Amino acid sequence: MRKLFQNQYISLGAIILAVFFCASTNCVALTIEDEKKIGREFYDKLEQNNFLLKDRQLNDYVTQIGNLVLRQSRKAPFDFTFSIVDSSAINAFATPGGYIYIHKGLINAVSNEAELAGVIAHEIAHANARHIASIMAKAKKLNLAALAAIIAGAFLGGGAEASAAIAAFSMAAPAP
Repeated sequence: MRKLFQNQYISLGAIILAVFFCASTNCVALTIEDEKKIGREFYDKLEQNNFLLKDRQLNDYVTQIGNLVLRQSRKAPFDFTFSIVDSSAINAFATPGGYIYIHKGLINAVSNEAELAGVIAHEIAHANARHIASIMAKAKKLNLAALAAIIAGAFLGGGAEASAAIAAFSMAAPAP
């Protein structure tokens, strides 16, 4: 009799988890508008905290190179904003919504304009491919998978089955 109840709990837990995962996959995808909002918020925080270089001539130069690169790439779903981070680090990155950041140290380290254009093109490719949005969606799915594992553990009442379910569900986030 106890085994019958355990099987019912397992079945009930599996059904709830299936519904949970099916419903959640629609919630985790970021829209273009979500990306624009996240990118803008990140930009605003950098600007408010004086992390962005306020050298108009250098900013115009980087934007000009970025726009030249954009003319050679496929149409992006958003407008691009190019900014310089006031840091000696040799780095560049893209955030959602078409925000491209080049560190001042990278600008100082490149040998010529073509090298800088190559870095900018690389970051534009990340933005166009929506890599950050994809990573954020996967992170949300992993968090949902961990929550699903906790729910599964609660339904299974602890013990070896619950531990196995938690391990399985926390590693089995659905593919994007």
